[in-house]
Amino acid sequence: MADRITVSVDPDVAEVYRSASDGERRKLDLLINLRLREAMESRTSQRNIMVEISREAQRRDLTPENLQSILEARRGETRSPFNVPGVNTRATTADVLDAVRTSRKKA
Repeated sequence: MADRITVSVDPDVAEVYRSASDGERRKLDLLINLRLREAMESRTSQRNIMVEISREAQRRDLTPENLQSILEARRGETRSPFNVPGVNTRATTADVLDAVRTSRKKA
């Protein structure tokens, strides 16, 4: 025999369940049971993944202190992808614009 529990649902869902036939209710009960079981298994699976990630981090000596230290060290290193060293050339801005226009005409 199944255990009975009380679950809060939206009013329209409750109305549909109350107005369902006995056969439809049994099907809905089975469906709810399966969905709750899937949710429990999924949560367990997620927990197992998080435990494994934590173990791997500990194995690599990635303690919270070490991670904080890495983040602080990199905080000043943030650079724009456009922050590149310059190139010495005799090309003028007009030369560059002309090259861009020419390349666009070929495309």
